Amino acid sequence: MSKKIWVGALATSACVVAGGAAYIMYQSRRQRCKRRVGRVTAITVYPVKGIGGISLPAATLDKHGMMYDRNWMLIRVRNHEFLTQRQVARLCLLRTHFEDEDGKVITDGTHFHRAAYLCVSTTENMANLRVPVAAGSKGKAGGEQEYLVKVWASEVRVGDAGDAAAVWMSKYCREEVRLVRILDSSHRPLNKYYAPRAGFNGDETDAIQPALSDGYPLHLTTEESLAFLNTKLSDPVPMDRFRANIVVSADEGPWQEDGWAELLLGSDTRCFSVKPCDRCVVPTIDQQTATLNRAIQPTKTLKQIHGVHEDGGKTKSGFFGQNLVHTRAGDVIRVGDAVTVLRYMDKRLTSQFKGASPMYAG
Repeated sequence: MSKKIWVGALATSACVVAGGAAYIMYQSRRQRCKRRVGRVTAITVYPVKGIGGISLPAATLDKHGMMYDRNWMLIRVRNHEFLTQRQVARLCLLRTHFEDEDGKVITDGTHFHRAAYLCVSTTENMANLRVPVAAGSKGKAGGEQEYLVKVWASEVRVGDAGDAAAVWMSKYCREEVRLVRILDSSHRPLNKYYAPRAGFNGDETDAIQPALSDGYPLHLTTEESLAFLNTKLSDPVPMDRFRANIVVSADEGPWQEDGWAELLLGSDTRCFSVKPCDRCVVPTIDQQTATLNRAIQPTKTLKQIHGVHEDGGKTKSGFFGQNLVHTRAGDVIRVGDAVTVLRYMDKRLTSQFKGASPMYAG
């Protein structure tokens, strides 16, 4: 090999090594950063799984997520299976609120600690249901009926909220059901498969666990992703189809949330994004009329534009929004809070999505 060729090869190798090192340093800085990406524009708590939520200016976090979010749900008497809009679409027409001991409606989630009653109302000819907040929270320890139920793959102990609630809900659902509440003593651990993928090892938030949500304490969506989805639909849909706790106005366009691994909401609330939310039939239900979209929209389109691939290229599910795990009870999230990315997701964890955002670590 001539001297010129040898020198050229060495120079090329040096450039490759230097370039590789620079790329690694860049990606390391990008993965661990502090970048403002938007702000919180809406907060909603859904006290009863599958039933209408409460729009709030702020919410306090407890160990389960937003205080009283999905703390109650309905189960069938005959088999103790839980009920949501998947089985009874009309549940979306029910409305909820909390009242204090004096019957005053509580409109700010930071005051939910004063709640004495969960109230459920309907436009049908039925008086409002008023359930003591504490009913069902103690189970056998409080002399209440207790059940071991499954929420998807999780088993969780719940307490019965009483006969009056059961009669009211059974009449509305047109079948025998019971209203149940998660016990104060219940333990429902997080899914350990997904949590580490975002850098959350579970140790530092061992006390954090979902209540009766499908799997995680918090759910976040962005206005920009909804706007993009609606450009692909003949009939645009509102955000309430996705039943999110936190809605964000993102600064950098649709699907940015795919790449957010660790977030700061406001100045104190740290969250991990552990899993995108795969969508079922619920987004196809008009939340104001309980009408089911016969074309299976928007879920069908989500599979086409923002789905995940199985082996062989087949699209398994459509995704919208991110499941979050917070790190501390007692924090407060407010409308207007800044959303800051502390760390981006590794590209390998988002590259399987159709339309995945470019804003991830590498």
